[in-house]
Amino acid sequence: MNEKLTSAIKDIQDAILEHPFILGMQDGSLPMGNFEYYVVQDSLYLRNYSRILEIIAGRAHQKDHSTFLKEQSKAVREVEMGNLHIKFLERMGIDLSKAEMSPTTTAYTDHMYRNAVLGTLSEATISVIPCYIIYRDVASRIHSPKNGPEEYTTWIQEYSSETFRTSVDGICKMFQEIHGPEELTSEEIKTLRKSAYYEHRFWDAAMNMEKFQFHL
Repeated sequence: MNEKLTSAIKDIQDAILEHPFILGMQDGSLPMGNFEYYVVQDSLYLRNYSRILEIIAGRAHQKDHSTFLKEQSKAVREVEMGNLHIKFLERMGIDLSKAEMSPTTTAYTDHMYRNAVLGTLSEATISVIPCYIIYRDVASRIHSPKNGPEEYTTWIQEYSSETFRTSVDGICKMFQEIHGPEELTSEEIKTLRKSAYYEHRFWDAAMNMEKFQFHL
């Protein structure tokens, strides 16, 4: 199932691997201002992502699935946010309480919330999978910059770690158990690809320092 899910978004994933943000982080040429923007938006995203995992956990039919999702939600809060992003924000002197979600961050989280609440359990689960798969594959296929900021190396090491890879395998295995042996439905594929699309847009937003066009 892991391979099936990866294959269904291969074109988007290939585009992400060649994205200027990713290439700039790899060779160290990415301006720190763009990385700071990304860290802020990703922190706001993860805060919602943790809640989305909790919602899906509450819908799970099997106790082990619910337990796994709750553990993943906790890992997002304590490891990704606590051990990585919060330290980045402190080092950068950024107050997250004053930050607002970008149009892309808003659209992406709304997409997952909708599936978590209104979609089938398979659709809810598949909507959160691209974040796992794409981060694993991006971090494992790029190398730490020789002359770049320490933050870029730390980010790559976190998402290429064995711990994170185990989480990716776990969410894919859980989806397979929920979904069964049948082929992915057209709606499931669309949901999966839409999340992958927003992953690509997330890097675009960081490169362009995206903001809402009008004051809200």
